[in-house]
Amino acid sequence: MAIRDEFEIEHLTVLKADSRPYKFVISDGKGTSGEAELLKLTKEGILFKLTTKEVSKKALPDDLNLVLLLPLIRLPNLEQALGSVVQFDLYKKIVLYQADYSNVTLKIIGSQKRSRLSKIVQSAFTQSKSSFLPHLDFAPSLAAALTAELESAASALIIIPDVASAKDFIGDKITTDFSKILQVVGPEGGFSTSEQAVFEKLTAIESFTIERGRMGKSILTSETAASAFTTALKLRLS
Repeated sequence: MAIRDEFEIEHLTVLKADSRPYKFVISDGKGTSGEAELLKLTKEGILFKLTTKEVSKKALPDDLNLVLLLPLIRLPNLEQALGSVVQFDLYKKIVLYQADYSNVTLKIIGSQKRSRLSKIVQSAFTQSKSSFLPHLDFAPSLAAALTAELESAASALIIIPDVASAKDFIGDKITTDFSKILQVVGPEGGFSTSEQAVFEKLTAIESFTIERGRMGKSILTSETAASAFTTALKLRLS
């Protein structure tokens, strides 16, 4: 997708889908973003007119592809977590998955609530003047989320929180050698046996690296864990 000045779009968030002309917030994922209006649809893609443009300082290397996997939790807590992690300017994508031990299901998070969550991501992106506008996606399970993210990855680092780990998370395995880095946040009830089995299967794949670590010995809520691990990643990459 491109606009008149050949601005390549990596992420697209609908800002106002119920008005004409349709308005969007767009980002190339490399530090340039702005508001745009839809001009027309073509066989080649979507043509936009860029109405505002802003260039911010690029926070990460182009080839560092960070994705956050966050479990579905109560909506107020989920909104808090999304608003917090987006401001760190790290993730190119955030996937909300339905955990086995979650009381919140995709059915409960209907289209209206999904739209609200997207607006929270966009608002945090705008207020913090971030370089990356994360694409927000949903998955019916942790296994489905991992499969979708890893099927096209030549290599991947998968970071898993583990309170039983003997070491704290320090992110010492993070490099741009990986085509994708997944930061997994677990549900407050912990990972189920089937979810743990998914991680075990991934350890057998040579192109995937698993890093387990804890944030101290305390058991954190999902939204606190998301902020804690994101903070640690940011410090590691700074």
